[in-house]
Amino acid sequence: MKKTLVFLCAILIMNLAVSASSLLESGKPERTFVVGVRAGFNSSNVSNNFTTSVENMMWAHNEWKSGFTVGAVVDINLTNFFAIQPGAYLQKRRSDYKNLVLDEAGAEMQCIEGERHSNFFQIPILASLRLTLSKDVKGVVDFGPYFAFGFGGKDKGTITLVDTGVVGVRENPYKNDYFGEDGSYRSYDWGFKMGGGLLVQSKYYVGFHYDLGCRNAHRPIPLAKKEISGRNKAWNFTIGYNF
Repeated sequence: MKKTLVFLCAILIMNLAVSASSLLESGKPERTFVVGVRAGFNSSNVSNNFTTSVENMMWAHNEWKSGFTVGAVVDINLTNFFAIQPGAYLQKRRSDYKNLVLDEAGAEMQCIEGERHSNFFQIPILASLRLTLSKDVKGVVDFGPYFAFGFGGKDKGTITLVDTGVVGVRENPYKNDYFGEDGSYRSYDWGFKMGGGLLVQSKYYVGFHYDLGCRNAHRPIPLAKKEISGRNKAWNFTIGYNF
């Protein structure tokens, strides 16, 4: 019985080794450097802890919204199955939010509805694994850090004040810078980018990636009970062409 189990395990290991060798194509790549372009759309958001850090904030809801992503990459092919891929992307991001502030006496309620528009120049440096699925198709698995620099952008919306004492309603529109001294968000971000896709005939690409920010995206807010914190998050869906 033991010999049979050992024999079956040996066959399984050999099959796995053959499968791995077929997926991880060894040998020297035909081209060490390959330049490609990418374009697509993204869906982004910014998390926060408003309900625990802002006085009388009863509810804070964020909605993912779509933007666009364009950029270029360089594949530095170390082998046929592994590459280092630095890139440069311009990301236009959008997200909406709805907050509710209610004073302790319940006499006044503030309903805050707004939308955020921001621009980021992002530089990822990815380790990219290339799995041979067929003669013309390779699966791509990416992971690595990114560094992003924000510029421009607006944070605009309306504060609706409801005074239950006089049954009055007032709407106050606002429009602020997204970054900078007058903005609520930090312009520098870093984090990790991860995802995958398909590469067809070494030229045509389709893929998706998730950006997970590691730096606090929020600037301090006056009179907050505790530090405002939250992270940038985004999904990117792109198609591309390698020259």
